[in-house]
Amino acid sequence: LVHGFHRPSHPSPPGPAAVTNNYNCMLSGLVQHTTLQIHRMHFLVLGFLLTTFMMVSAFAVGGTTKETSSLTKTDAVQNANRGEQHPQKMINDRLNPWERRWANNQIGWHINDIHDSLYSHGSAIVPGFSLPSSLEEEQNTADTNSNNTCTSSFSANVNNGNDDNDDGVRVFVPLCGKTLDMAFLANQKGVKEVVGIDGIRKALVEFQQEHPSFQIQSIDQTNNNNYHDKLEVFQGNKITLLKGDYFELLPPNSPSSRSTIGTFDAIYDRASIVAIQPPLRQHYVQILGQLLKPGGTILMSTLDRRTGDEKARKAGPPFSVDELEVESLFGSQEWVESITKVREVDELTDRFKSQGLTSMFEMTFIIRAKE
Repeated sequence: LVHGFHRPSHPSPPGPAAVTNNYNCMLSGLVQHTTLQIHRMHFLVLGFLLTTFMMVSAFAVGGTTKETSSLTKTDAVQNANRGEQHPQKMINDRLNPWERRWANNQIGWHINDIHDSLYSHGSAIVPGFSLPSSLEEEQNTADTNSNNTCTSSFSANVNNGNDDNDDGVRVFVPLCGKTLDMAFLANQKGVKEVVGIDGIRKALVEFQQEHPSFQIQSIDQTNNNNYHDKLEVFQGNKITLLKGDYFELLPPNSPSSRSTIGTFDAIYDRASIVAIQPPLRQHYVQILGQLLKPGGTILMSTLDRRTGDEKARKAGPPFSVDELEVESLFGSQEWVESITKVREVDELTDRFKSQGLTSMFEMTFIIRAKE
């Protein structure tokens, strides 16, 4: 039974001492063998448990990774559905349609003249506001013959400012395109600087080319700390043009970025707000509030798709921003002191009739900020 045990060679039976010794040897060997087997069993059990633990862990980690990956993809889809996209993609989505329109010269909103609302109510935002004599006579005639229920403030307020104002006011023009209104404002004695922003470079370059007297040049931003690096800057005599996304101008909850473009005494919104997608209007107005100085003034024109086919009334751009919407957007802002509608004119053209509208009006508002 035990390795090394053998029968004694002598024929005589062993004595009691020999039997005891042999018995002890057998018992010792059996104990050693049993202990060895127990140790082997311990190692086998431990090895089995360790292998099982590793397999379970690997499976659990793999499953968690797959589950996390699946959740990430699901969240991404849900975020995209809610409009929570990558910031650059959101910017591109906003600007690409306008890029195509400018590239194809489909800019029906641009007029080769000064807008009537600025003729009539420029005095609300510019001290010492004036018109060339021929235009003043024409404007006064138009005001006299107007069928509008709103009274023009031009005849009452023109030239009531200080023509010798060396400082002048800074005027901000959002989504400016290449409007002639910027040149008209910059030529006012009461204006120190006009700052316009647009996301389409072609619009700003064309303004630069069409108004050489302002000597507008592209500015190297490498050593220029006046404007943040997301903006391309064109500067000239009393005019600064910024190429960039309006909604990147002042990131939300970052009032310190206000200093990169300064604040303004006045804002001229000539149908800019009607180009904004409705879900972004509140943010648009909040940025205006951050840019406007206390006591400043906004001169704003909107369109009201008043009656007609429901689909046509909700179509855009230009989107409908009626009087109630203006009051809702600005009336909820703590910085707003007053909102006054000063002008309303019929703007129903064949283009909008063909869309299913039966009435459409352009309205002008003067919005004043608290001191």
